[in-house]
Amino acid sequence: MAFNPPLGSTSPAVLLDNTTRLDNLLNSLALVFPDREGADLDTWRGIMAKVTEAIEDARKNIAPLGKQYTTLQEAENDIANIPAGAVFWVRSPDGNALADEYINNSGTLEPTGRQMLSLEAFERIASFFSLMNLSVYKGNGPVFPWQTDITGKVLLGYDSEKESVVGAGLLAIDKVNELIQVQIKTALQQLGMAMYKGDGPVFPWYTDATGNKVLLGYDKDLQRVVGAFTANANQIIRAPLIPLAEHLRPIVKAMNIMQGYGQSLSVGAMGLPVISTIQPYANLTFVSGPRGYNHIYTALVPLVEDNRTAPDGGGNRGETFCSGAANYATTLAAIENGVAPSDHVIFAATAGKGGTKIADLVKGTAWYNSNFLQQINGAYALNNDSAVHVVPWLQGETDNDQSPPTTYPVYRGHLEGLQVSVEGDIKAINGQQSPVHFLTYQCSYKVRTSTAVALAQLDLANENEKFHLTTPCYHLPFASDGTHLTNVGYKWLSGYIGRAYKTLVHDKCVPQYLKPVSATLRGRVITLLTEPPVSPVVIDTSKLAPTTDNGFRVKGIASNATQTIESMMTAGKQVFITLTEEPTESVSLRYALDYLGTGLNIVNGASGNLRDSEPSTINILGVERALFNVCPHFELNVIKVGE
Repeated sequence: MAFNPPLGSTSPAVLLDNTTRLDNLLNSLALVFPDREGADLDTWRGIMAKVTEAIEDARKNIAPLGKQYTTLQEAENDIANIPAGAVFWVRSPDGNALADEYINNSGTLEPTGRQMLSLEAFERIASFFSLMNLSVYKGNGPVFPWQTDITGKVLLGYDSEKESVVGAGLLAIDKVNELIQVQIKTALQQLGMAMYKGDGPVFPWYTDATGNKVLLGYDKDLQRVVGAFTANANQIIRAPLIPLAEHLRPIVKAMNIMQGYGQSLSVGAMGLPVISTIQPYANLTFVSGPRGYNHIYTALVPLVEDNRTAPDGGGNRGETFCSGAANYATTLAAIENGVAPSDHVIFAATAGKGGTKIADLVKGTAWYNSNFLQQINGAYALNNDSAVHVVPWLQGETDNDQSPPTTYPVYRGHLEGLQVSVEGDIKAINGQQSPVHFLTYQCSYKVRTSTAVALAQLDLANENEKFHLTTPCYHLPFASDGTHLTNVGYKWLSGYIGRAYKTLVHDKCVPQYLKPVSATLRGRVITLLTEPPVSPVVIDTSKLAPTTDNGFRVKGIASNATQTIESMMTAGKQVFITLTEEPTESVSLRYALDYLGTGLNIVNGASGNLRDSEPSTINILGVERALFNVCPHFELNVIKVGE
């Protein structure tokens, strides 16, 4: 006979039966256990199973709440199947959102004002949050965090061992199905924020708790980030220098040589009148001047510039990079390293030949033997306690003049091989143990008709440990011929070379430049990631000549068609380029390869407006010239991402 005393019984047998039943409800592996009447009760494991099922059901069904219709008219036609008070979604007609929510209000379909965000909106939010230093969960154990505070403490998460939702201010079990719906609202409230309630040209990302004040957003009219505070992404941050490997470190000598090579820009063609006529430090050159007039290498004199005819016969030679680079390096070493100018003497000379392609400058050619090696031998003969640390390389224009232009593999092969030959020959002459680094500018001349030289120079800086990019040339003043620089242009360029020398020789670190890293695509937005020496990167149309699409072009790889750019913004190390349409083919992102800025005079050259925030300057004829790092000419294949 079943044990079935009346409810309310105080019999000890009832107490014992309840204890046994409670033990089964708490500890049984079964999902249910019968009461005294035989009806099933959920055990603790049964309750947890239902909670887990409810959470999973909520997860799977949170997006498709209610019915969905393509148009409002379609919903009107189906109103008989929409219960009064029920909500449903209609595809948004204006494209501002994916869908709009409606309610059947006693037979009338009315908008509720709620919208479902489109993928593009989520991608914009994701791109923004990628710029922030988000909190990382710092705990350990079985908890999977959904939301943490700034210290990494879990505000909301799921405990896989307890099989339950955990966190600060945990909602009751009967509210589990509301967790996902309230999560975003709760997080905003914890940050003192709310949904934006205003209007105008500002697209808000964060507002205050009233929803009326934009703390951070984007102003489409101003085309810049606006808000009540400065975003961390746009703080001025200097990237740390990377130490050179031991085998790459220069060994300082009594005389430290900066030996130029290349073509006419390396010897100051069109650089008249000369600027650097006084040596402020202890830096040296040949008695015949930096170019070695008439190959006279018999004595050392203070380093200054002159306008004597160059060994290549050119009569328009003036200011070279030599004085400016040596003196600027000395200034930086004194300021940043505490090195007295007399304790580090730089000898600078240059052996370039105008109008000469790289194939006629490599080892074994007449000019290499009769001029470059002669200068190396001449300097060593004047001071055998010396070493050549750098070869500033200024060349590439004549290779772009060839018909057809020199190809990328040919130019890169010659230049890479030249460094090996130069280092080997120098070590054979003076016995130095340290390496010889090449400091190359990036040729901006005729880059629209051939990208080979510029891209080879950039790639060597990225991939060869003994090549370092100083700067492209498109922001420097060019002479009237659109090929060479002015005297100010050469002195300006010398600041970049001098800075690279100082980083190599005094800091024993890798010289920095604004390095393009990757280009990725989500929907219509291309994100360019860079490694700037000083963040943030900026689009500058004031100090850099305004250029079509700021110098950027998105090109179909197969079709060569240009994709239209709708807008552009920068933050931190990134540039966000929004296209009018999502590309239907693989594309590349090109910079400073297609358009020439307003007012610039560079034969078939190209430019852009992207730079970093380096504040350094060089004084030229009483004017402070900015030495920010401008972005090099580049082309990157765009990688489509999504997860």
